[in-house]
Amino acid sequence: SHLSKETDVDNEEALLDIRNILWCYANHICPPREEVTLCSDGKKRMLTNDRYLNRISYILFERGGLHAHTEILNQNIEDLVKRIEKINELACKGVHGKVSEMETNQCVIQMYIVLGDLIRTIDL
Repeated sequence: SHLSKETDVDNEEALLDIRNILWCYANHICPPREEVTLCSDGKKRMLTNDRYLNRISYILFERGGLHAHTEILNQNIEDLVKRIEKINELACKGVHGKVSEMETNQCVIQMYIVLGDLIRTIDL
């Protein structure tokens, strides 16, 4: 609904929605844990409530195994989150004053692609 309104605030809200969707997905596939967990990719990860990307990566490697497609998908998730963070950071600092419609659309499209790949890869 934010994309259809095409205002600066709605573009920023759409990026927050992406984070919330990824957080909800992480909660569904891997509830938060307080202890550090050793993942099958050999990395130790905190799987707390705020570490939704770690929780998605954990399940991705646990269920998908250590394969090239799993590593590529994990990198795509990390890239999407970094892009969202960078756009938000620039907007908050006033570097370009607003989140553009094009930036927002790119992030939303990438989120759908990443979620589709995750759902296909992680057999729930």
